[in-house]
Amino acid sequence: MQLNSIKSHIIMLCVVLLLGLASGPALAVIHTITNSNFTFLDPNGFPVGSADDVFGTFDDSRLCSDVTCTRTGSMTLESNTPFFGFLWTAHDIRVFTEGAYTFDTSCTGAQIAAGITNCGGGAPLTLIVGPGQLGLHGLWDWAASTDIDVAIVWNFFDTFPTTGLQIWNLASTDGNGDGVPGIPMVDGPFPPFNVNYNLNMDPPFDLSGVSVAIDVIGGTAQECTETGGSTVTMEAETTLFGDEVLSSIEWTIDDAHAGFGETISPFLELGSHAVEVLATTTSGATSMDSETVNVADTSPPTVDAAFFDSRSGNPISVISRNGAHFVTTNFSAADVCDPDPQSEGVVTAFEVESGDTIKIQGNKNTIQLETSTLELSVTGTDASGNARTEKAILSIAD
Repeated sequence: MQLNSIKSHIIMLCVVLLLGLASGPALAVIHTITNSNFTFLDPNGFPVGSADDVFGTFDDSRLCSDVTCTRTGSMTLESNTPFFGFLWTAHDIRVFTEGAYTFDTSCTGAQIAAGITNCGGGAPLTLIVGPGQLGLHGLWDWAASTDIDVAIVWNFFDTFPTTGLQIWNLASTDGNGDGVPGIPMVDGPFPPFNVNYNLNMDPPFDLSGVSVAIDVIGGTAQECTETGGSTVTMEAETTLFGDEVLSSIEWTIDDAHAGFGETISPFLELGSHAVEVLATTTSGATSMDSETVNVADTSPPTVDAAFFDSRSGNPISVISRNGAHFVTTNFSAADVCDPDPQSEGVVTAFEVESGDTIKIQGNKNTIQLETSTLELSVTGTDASGNARTEKAILSIAD
């Protein structure tokens, strides 16, 4: 009776906390994870390893609702407690809202981050997240084993069988209906053992209000594609919880209003830009996300170089050694980003090495050189310092 009474009071306190969280605006924040639990269970539910020093962070604006989600790193989890002699490393973690997800366990972290879901037919791992729950999929390194797939289903503000009456913000639960907390691993050295994480967060997190995240099409590093910058498309991906109804999405760039709506395509000049989006529901709940978008010019100009016959105006590549010829050099540089790239040309008769003797014959302000080719070398340089060199050859034939 006494234990039940204590647990009832704890649960009532959590209900009050939940109501308090749901009543006000919910700005997206980075939650600090401390003093949290890792428990490794065998197929019968017996603990074979644990740690109570798990720490990390959680960005609640980076939730996933599709297996192609590329928001790896939305949560970090670490521990300084060895597991059978080695520290484990969790990476490429994604946090999922309600839905059913199946993962190809042969995918690497780089493939997951690129949105690739079919990586060669690894054993499938299924994650089913119910209403009012969160799910985790991530990769685990331990000893010589890497990229071991881990999946977990969490309940909010609940207990875990091996940690007594402790109420966890996110408590691992039976994710596949076999009566054992966790979801059995299907790859690496541990199938069918179960990884469980039970987490404390500051501030606490609950599924209420709205979550928004910015997706910059093409990534946050953009190449200059127009004079002075690029048109960049950005989308606001929102997730609504409970009965929330989206009211507005507002964008700012470099602290200036940039538009409303799910998608904007502003022109961004060369340089770094601070992008923010604010999603608001009809109840007043809000969520904000931010990204830094860099527009850079990394491509050199295109360069044209040629010799022209001065009389006919036609391009030429061969002239006769006999007679006089009037030859004009013609070159230019063009750049997508810089409207006025610089170009410089140099005509050389031949390459020399140290010690070579050159016969030079002068006559009435002219110099005659014995050579079989002339080379026009042109270098174009844009305002960002990118350079390209092109060459044209004029052969002198007998």
